[in-house]
Amino acid sequence: MTNQLADERMPTSLKWVVAGVWLHAVLNGAGGIFLFVLIHGQHGNGLVLVTFVGFLSIAIGVLLGICAALAPGGARWTRKTVLVIEWLMIITGVIQLLAGATIALVGIAIAGIIVLAYSSAEGKEWFTV
Repeated sequence: MTNQLADERMPTSLKWVVAGVWLHAVLNGAGGIFLFVLIHGQHGNGLVLVTFVGFLSIAIGVLLGICAALAPGGARWTRKTVLVIEWLMIITGVIQLLAGATIALVGIAIAGIIVLAYSSAEGKEWFTV
């Protein structure tokens, strides 16, 4: 399906935000792969959780990539999916921040910008299918 405004172009502000969704997709996928590289050849009880987190991170990366690829068409489900994932990233980032990982501020900032743009009137209008 295509956006009702198909003859119009996606607003520039949303294009930039979709680039942020792509960035989050790549970072999630790379993070999952990095976890697998770290645990390669390791043995122990904690590896089940790390393996789960790795697979989850890759799956979220793939899902965000699909949403970013379909965003120019304005599919409504992509907006809702991205909003849920980005809110979860904000919550996870705050937990990481409280644990002392100040690098989490970068993820919180990216997710916050995406949430604001996808929640804006312009974002709601674009994702109308």
